[in-house]
Amino acid sequence: MKIVRPKTEPDTGIWGAAGDQTQKQKSGGGDSSGASSSDAGGQKKLAKKGEDLKSEISRLKRDEVQQYFRAAAESVKPLKQWAHDLKQEYAPQLESVRALNVMAECVQPIALVVDDDEFQHKIIGKILEDQNYHLVFASGGIEALRILRKIRPDIILMDVMMPDMDGLEVVRYMKSAPQLANIPIIMATGRSGKDTVIESLKVGATSFVVKPFDRNKLLDKLAQALH
Repeated sequence: MKIVRPKTEPDTGIWGAAGDQTQKQKSGGGDSSGASSSDAGGQKKLAKKGEDLKSEISRLKRDEVQQYFRAAAESVKPLKQWAHDLKQEYAPQLESVRALNVMAECVQPIALVVDDDEFQHKIIGKILEDQNYHLVFASGGIEALRILRKIRPDIILMDVMMPDMDGLEVVRYMKSAPQLANIPIIMATGRSGKDTVIESLKVGATSFVVKPFDRNKLLDKLAQALH
């Protein structure tokens, strides 16, 4: 008796299809994980190359700046040497100038104050007591001329109105004498009339101040006349 066995067909039922699909998903999932890992590695390498490039650029810039400063330092060496040699060469002259400056600071300019009012002498003395002036006082024009025969002041503060000989006359006499003509004279008066100022400047006065004295203005006038 011949027994015929049925042929075995592939399982195309629900379980067979599901099994195939599951296998495909597993296979596909494995491929995706490998690709992601490869991309991450490439990004890390790229990032490292970028950092290396930045580091190299920074190093080149530092080297370039250092070379520039070295070149600049080398270029000024001759100038520094020249300045050093010049300082050494003129050191004695510079020392002499410094000594002269010290001496000049110690020397007191002589200021002759001519006024018939003794109270004005005290006021001016108070204003100038801390200003390094050597003050000489005269009570009138005639006494002032006697003093001028003995000393030559650096500056004169002259009252305009005096009983024996007014300040304008004294100035005229001084300007006619070569040895006295160059002494700066500041006229001082209680009157500030235009005619008085014009006449004072006309006879040769350097400047003009009005009584009562303003301390700062008087000091400025004296400093300007001396320099």
